[in-house]
Amino acid sequence: MRERLAVSQRESRRNEEALVQVGPVVKGLHEILASCEEPGPGIAVAGDVRAAEGLIAGDYLGAVALPDGPTAVFLGDVCGHGVAAGLLAVRLKSVLTVGLRLDADLDASVRAVHHALADEDCFTTLAVAVLDPERSTLTWVNAGHGEPFLRRVDGTVRRLGTTGPLVHPFLEAPPGTWGTHTVRFGPGDLLVLSTDGLTEGRRHDGEEFGEQRVCDVLAHLDDPTPAEAVAALHAAAERFDVDPGRDDISLLAAAPSSSDDRPPGRSAV
Repeated sequence: MRERLAVSQRESRRNEEALVQVGPVVKGLHEILASCEEPGPGIAVAGDVRAAEGLIAGDYLGAVALPDGPTAVFLGDVCGHGVAAGLLAVRLKSVLTVGLRLDADLDASVRAVHHALADEDCFTTLAVAVLDPERSTLTWVNAGHGEPFLRRVDGTVRRLGTTGPLVHPFLEAPPGTWGTHTVRFGPGDLLVLSTDGLTEGRRHDGEEFGEQRVCDVLAHLDDPTPAEAVAALHAAAERFDVDPGRDDISLLAAAPSSSDDRPPGRSAV
């Protein structure tokens, strides 16, 4: 009886300690999913992850300063939401971040995420863009993700289409599965990545927020900076009364920073 009582007391103490740890762990996981590293020179970035349940989402975003000046930005969406999706999202973000640091080849980086899903019954969509302010270019890969929004300096908005399938463990993924495209990306331009929690978000009467509303918000920005774009889109979703419990809503925006911060070198294309 004394042994059983001692075991019970130890288990009770561990349970109490675990409850104390829950808050910091949850906050730490949220920070991992939503944090961006300092971007490379000449690029400004802003992002936000809003979970459907609590603080842990199945969305993950980031920015990585690459060798020789460019910056990679990405936004991914694991199927589902909640703790299980969030834990997998943390792992995929870590794999992708390391892959980008080691090799800026976007197809190889997405295939690294694919390998990380080998033992999972789950998939992720993913968009990654490499912004090179020295060359004024944007190169992207889109693995089945909602098409990113590219707002031009004149206020027009175009979409960056998919370049390959979503990342699924049952999918064969030889080299070249995910292609890339490149467009000009210069002063005044703005890139916005979003998850479908925004574009497919619905209010209580069933009406969808929709992609056109995102385009309208971006086109009419008074201050087309990354931070302002993220704030304006979240504000528009709140005014529309999107049900926040349906899905995670995440945004990442990037733009060339002021000309004073642009690195010297080759002329823009």
